[in-house]
Amino acid sequence: MVQIKVYGLADKINPIKTKLSDTIHNTLIGVLKIQLEKRFHRFFPLDKTDFYYPQDRTENRSVEC
Repeated sequence: MVQIKVYGLADKINPIKTKLSDTIHNTLIGVLKIQLEKRFHRFFPLDKTDFYYPQDRTENRSVEC
């Protein structure tokens, strides 16, 4: 089973959770051939004070690689 964890600023991630989950799931079905009923996504909406990131990044692009 594939479990996806998504961390982000609450005010940025909460409004798009459903669409993002659908996009992630459809991609996993297409690329990894997982079964339709195997959706397992966890969202961790966090407060702005929970993030420390470089000054050259915006709130929309604080991604950990």
